[in-house]
Amino acid sequence: MTVSDYSRYNPFGRQLGVAAKLYWLASLSAAAVAILAIASIHFALVTETAATHLNERGFEAVESSARLQSLLAQHRQLVESAPAEVDRSRLEVSQREYIAKSSQLSSLLHELGQRKVDQEAEKIQIQIAAELPDLEATAQQVMFYAYNFAQDKALESAAAYAKVADDMEAQIRQYRLLQIRAANDAVSSLLQSAQSLLFWVSTSALAAFLLIGPFGLTITRAVLNRLNRITSYMSRLAKEPIAEEVPSSGDQDELGAMARAIQVFKENGMELLERKMQLEQVNVQLDLALNNMAHGLCMFDSRRRLTICNKRYAEMYGLPAELTAPGTQLSAILQYLVDNKTFAETTEETFAGIVNVGSNGNARFLKLFTDGRSVAISHQSTADGGWVAIHEDITERQKTEAHIVHLAQHDHLTDLPNRVFFREKLDWSLRRLGKEQKIAILCVDLDRFKAVNDSLGHLIGDKLLNAVADRLVNCVKERDFIARLGGDEFAIIQANVNRPEESGTLAGRIIERISAPYEIDGQQLNIGASIGLAIAPTDGTSADQLLKNADLAMYRAKADGRGSYCFFESEMDARIQARRALELELRGALGAGQLQLYYQPLVNPRSGEVRCFEALLRWFHPRLGEVPPSEFVPLAEESGLIGSLGQWVLRSACADAAKWPRQFRVAVNLSPIQFRNMNLVKVILGSLAASGLAASRLELEITESLLLEDDAKTIAMLHELRSLGVRIVMDDFGTGYSSLNYLRSFPFDKMKIDKSFIHDLSKGGDSIEIVKAIIGLAHALNIDVVAEGVETAEQLECLILEGCGEVQGYYFSEPKPIESFEKVFKEQNGRIDLAA
Repeated sequence: MTVSDYSRYNPFGRQLGVAAKLYWLASLSAAAVAILAIASIHFALVTETAATHLNERGFEAVESSARLQSLLAQHRQLVESAPAEVDRSRLEVSQREYIAKSSQLSSLLHELGQRKVDQEAEKIQIQIAAELPDLEATAQQVMFYAYNFAQDKALESAAAYAKVADDMEAQIRQYRLLQIRAANDAVSSLLQSAQSLLFWVSTSALAAFLLIGPFGLTITRAVLNRLNRITSYMSRLAKEPIAEEVPSSGDQDELGAMARAIQVFKENGMELLERKMQLEQVNVQLDLALNNMAHGLCMFDSRRRLTICNKRYAEMYGLPAELTAPGTQLSAILQYLVDNKTFAETTEETFAGIVNVGSNGNARFLKLFTDGRSVAISHQSTADGGWVAIHEDITERQKTEAHIVHLAQHDHLTDLPNRVFFREKLDWSLRRLGKEQKIAILCVDLDRFKAVNDSLGHLIGDKLLNAVADRLVNCVKERDFIARLGGDEFAIIQANVNRPEESGTLAGRIIERISAPYEIDGQQLNIGASIGLAIAPTDGTSADQLLKNADLAMYRAKADGRGSYCFFESEMDARIQARRALELELRGALGAGQLQLYYQPLVNPRSGEVRCFEALLRWFHPRLGEVPPSEFVPLAEESGLIGSLGQWVLRSACADAAKWPRQFRVAVNLSPIQFRNMNLVKVILGSLAASGLAASRLELEITESLLLEDDAKTIAMLHELRSLGVRIVMDDFGTGYSSLNYLRSFPFDKMKIDKSFIHDLSKGGDSIEIVKAIIGLAHALNIDVVAEGVETAEQLECLILEGCGEVQGYYFSEPKPIESFEKVFKEQNGRIDLAA
């Protein structure tokens, strides 16, 4: 522009002087600086206002909405997982956490209500707050039913809760989007302000540079550099989080204020990102909880489309990944299961049994798989027409329950039904018994089993019981029922009995097969069986009565010689009642003075010299008269009275013998049952000490059955007694289970030949040879020998010829009170006259 041109342009119509130009330049410079200052101040205020608005109504609102969404997700996790929980302690923990989350939700909604927001946001806040009471009410119902293990009710309440929670979550998302949109608007406004500020600052700086020179350019350049750094920082911040502070945030000017506003924006963004990560972590935890459930879980909508399922559900049915994706039709899943023959049922049953449940509401049913598994399915309808289903594999539980029932009803050794199961079966059979129908109850007791069990050990005994059980099973028909009642007792229910002879045939067959030899661990074993039979309804109409009567018949079979069977007869009950009455009388006999000791001498057959008297217990009842020992001694052993009776006999016999001349000994019989008392040695020593009788004057007679038990403690007792000087005598040698091994196991002082061999001496035959062999054996082993039951001169003569050292029997004297032998003690020098 030339001077003339400028003159034409000059509004004043005249040319400016140097001073005017300077003033004009100064004015323009001042104006440029003023414009720069005003623009900076204005846009700094605008930026600060936008940043404040962004902070107060953007970031805080977004952060609060994120917190609200996270709290609601945690709240839902606690409530919706409660119905599947079966541990009450974990339910209590979940309930406490649920109460805490409810309180936090309420507090956060109250905090949001105190903030100033636009009308649309305020409306959404009011709606969310209005949903909260319904959410809390349904949640409390879920927790209550879950805590009381009412799964159906809990699932129903959970469905209602899910609907309220879904509505509330949708409103929270709308509120969050609204706040994010407000934040975005504020950010956009902030960026526009920065761009406008950059433009005006650049323009003003250029004018100032042209007007005021390098000084103005320097200032402008510094401002531009700061703005460039801030802009670059914002660009990098938009791409990824940056840990360093915003440039110029420490400056105390407009750019510093803008930088500090950006710093606030950055911090709020970082916090928002952290909240997002926390929310994702909660979702991962929820997913882990869902996929680590012990049961399968799936949810379908009203259109029968899969909404969600866990890993256990897919594993349980072997579903491929494409069939577990959300949106999969139920029909596709069912068709896959049909094609793979998953269920043990027809295609129609599969579709009818599952599809109908989904549409009919709540249900529980059981599905059997072709591979043997059993799955219990529980369906719970939801408010939107869909349903939630829990699938529980109960295969192992059913096996365990069946095993427990089997153990409760069967004998652990033989696996036969036990007494409880037998009783239940008998009651059931009696209830179903028709008018003309009969059943038989057979009580089977093994003979000689105890001897095998005691001599060879329980391991052999258990194997023998198993072998017996196998034989019994093969004896009966499939419709019959066999059980082990305990020990060596078995029982059988024989169904459809037309005649008693059929039961007798079965009993005979059982005895024959059980009595056949057994080969167990290289041992040949021989046992037998005694069987009692009762027929229903003839012999009783109740289980107790029939078992009692069959027992009575079985004991009668044993009394008749074992190895036989016996039908119940009404007289048996009367006999057992009489036996019980006799037991009661025996219990009071000792205190009533009804028991008395009689003595029978043991005599030298050549000289008639007596060296020992055997003490024999007698019972004189005031009403019954003299009760034979063969009746009350076994009764005392069975009832447990033998201990007190045996102790009385020992004390009384020792006390009597202490009054005799010193050359006379006393013999006392001991029952094998007395050796079960570990204090027996002390009892014997106490009797000797109390009476003052020397131990060498006491003979203790035991039977072979005691040694049959092969009990080390019993042998130790016998050795202890013999070491004290007590003489040990084997009574009734030659009967029972005679074995030379007994004579090796213990050094007896004397053996007594049983009277059954002496009785047959006069008849000749084998008895003479047996007696001769026993006497010869005794002499060879340096053991005294006594013959019992000598009643005739012929028997005495035979024994003298065979060299028998002592004899005992009615030929010399019947058992008498000790007072009857005063003459032997005092006048006859220990000799006895022959019986008349």
